[in-house]
Amino acid sequence: MTARHYDITWMSRDKLRDFHKRKLSVLQSGRDVIDLSMINPDLPPPRILLDRLMEACAKPANHRYAVSRGIRKLREAFAVKYKSRFNVNLNPEEEICVTFGARDALQQTLSILHHPNRKVLLGRPYYPGHLYALQFMQSDLVFFDISEDPDHMLGQISTLVNTDNIGLILLNFPNNPNGITVSSDFYSSLAEIIRGKNCYVINDFVYGEMIFNGQPATSILANDALREKAVEFYSLSKAYSIPGWRVAAALGPASIVNMISQLKSHIDYGLFLPLQLASAHALLAEEKIVQNTVVHYAERARLLAELLSLQGWRVLKPQGGCSLWARLPDSLRGYCSASRFTINLLESEGVAVLPGSLFGAPDDDSARFALVSDTTSLREVAQRISNLTERITK
Repeated sequence: MTARHYDITWMSRDKLRDFHKRKLSVLQSGRDVIDLSMINPDLPPPRILLDRLMEACAKPANHRYAVSRGIRKLREAFAVKYKSRFNVNLNPEEEICVTFGARDALQQTLSILHHPNRKVLLGRPYYPGHLYALQFMQSDLVFFDISEDPDHMLGQISTLVNTDNIGLILLNFPNNPNGITVSSDFYSSLAEIIRGKNCYVINDFVYGEMIFNGQPATSILANDALREKAVEFYSLSKAYSIPGWRVAAALGPASIVNMISQLKSHIDYGLFLPLQLASAHALLAEEKIVQNTVVHYAERARLLAELLSLQGWRVLKPQGGCSLWARLPDSLRGYCSASRFTINLLESEGVAVLPGSLFGAPDDDSARFALVSDTTSLREVAQRISNLTERITK
């Protein structure tokens, strides 16, 4: 038997790593940096989660091995969450597998659904972690453009599915980096596009509860026609401000989720039990603990969008999430690209934001701002951007 060889040369071309090396160099020089480059929540977790975690940690029995697919109490809590917030009925025994964050969910799901002789369709701009997972699988990638026009997206998807050898579609709605989301009509049309085809769909639903109008986003699993062909990932990282806990789940048809659970049983022993117990309590708690978090991000998005717009940035109003997507103002066109501007902003002004090119945006004229600093810091960011723009264009 010949071992499968994984080509990892793509890691040497990782421009995101290069950016973080620059940021580390600036930090090591002693300069203060306002870091909006990574969606690493600065808001504290709800106190009730911390209390439950400490209670669970105090019990010696909770420090033994857990269950690779997640304890039943946590899987049942995910099922309750999906029914109460997204109107989706799930069997916690067969349709839910707890994972070490959404990235683990993606890697395990790709191990089940990825076919080496078929292509993967990925939305662009994309979350870099999705690209890395697909590069690791040596996927043959095809892209469609994510936009505010669902018909435009569906038209691209339909054309590619019908003319190319697409075996898997990877979605991320609500989207990181640009906050765009889709309706139930989108998923109904998508179901028609892939009907009768051997094509599966994954949706990264990390920001599903973080819609700024107060309503949850539409889960792909709410569409009955997609229930046997779609897997969705839900994570507590952003909505509950606990990214370090790495608590998420892969949810979908038993035929796929059972395989994910079986695969994980050969790889790990599951999350630390106190984390699972506290997370189960969080999922069953009052909705207001998430709503309070969403209000903070909505206010930050509104403020930064307003401040950047005053400087001529073309801001895409996000429907939800934890970031803001904006294009350079006309005043900077001809002077520098977004990649060059963000490097200058980091090194001369101490503000870290990522250029859109790192998310696959074809034109190097946009940037993503992670909304992980308070409003006072965001006002300072806007002032530093104004200072740099004035120096460049004078």
